[in-house]
Amino acid sequence: MGIIKISARKALESVATAVILAGCWVPAQAASVRIAESPAAWRLENYPGGIVTAYFTSVPCSSGQIVFGANAVPADLNRFWATVSLAKATGQKMFVYYENANAPSTCVITSFGLDAN
Repeated sequence: MGIIKISARKALESVATAVILAGCWVPAQAASVRIAESPAAWRLENYPGGIVTAYFTSVPCSSGQIVFGANAVPADLNRFWATVSLAKATGQKMFVYYENANAPSTCVITSFGLDAN
């Protein structure tokens, strides 16, 4: 049986290559993305079952749609509706953080508020 000689540098290069290639097979993690804009052109829609959806935002989801996740409570939806309405009435910008793991099919709201002018 022959002795295999390998330099420390070659070994590190091989390990680094393996780690990089293994990382290519790991699914992408969800990223929290922020938009900050005037909601003047947004359309809010309330659906049966307490589902609130905003359309025509700048998110990459279909029709600019952002939605709340299954863990949203009615108070979250009410605050969102009130915040969007206030921003529309006063001309202020809003910010919305959303998860883009399933974009472009769904963009799920994780946080929102009024932006500083």
